[in-house]
Amino acid sequence: MKVVPMEGIDYTGLDVVESVIEANQAEHGAPDRRFATADLTADQLPEADLVIARDVLFHLPLSLGVAAVENFRRSGSRYLLATTHWDNPVNTDVVTGGFRLINLEREPFNLPPALEYIPDRGAEGHYPEGHPQHHRYLGLWVLNEK
Repeated sequence: MKVVPMEGIDYTGLDVVESVIEANQAEHGAPDRRFATADLTADQLPEADLVIARDVLFHLPLSLGVAAVENFRRSGSRYLLATTHWDNPVNTDVVTGGFRLINLEREPFNLPPALEYIPDRGAEGHYPEGHPQHHRYLGLWVLNEK
């Protein structure tokens, strides 16, 4: 996010790790750019036009990943932009902090086809053809119609 033009955007960055929040607040904090500690699966989240969950849900067990998506909806936020591997056929479980490929359009998330898929890293050459994350995307979904 540090390279994204933020003029006119009110941004709140959340993380469960307090030291990450403290470092981000010290380095990047501003009146329109705040950082706070939060559990995305349970804490009340601020309403936003867009929730960006990049590199998050694939580190959570399926039950917590589903809880996070439901919590994003409860916040009243309008859109979700999240990491997804659209060609991953089955979502397997993982312990918190682990990693596996995740397809948010498959069980148990069952999101509809994304409005848009933005290549993430594979298009930049970080993951060559044949690498498990070559088809890594940010998918854009409507969470709540307004």
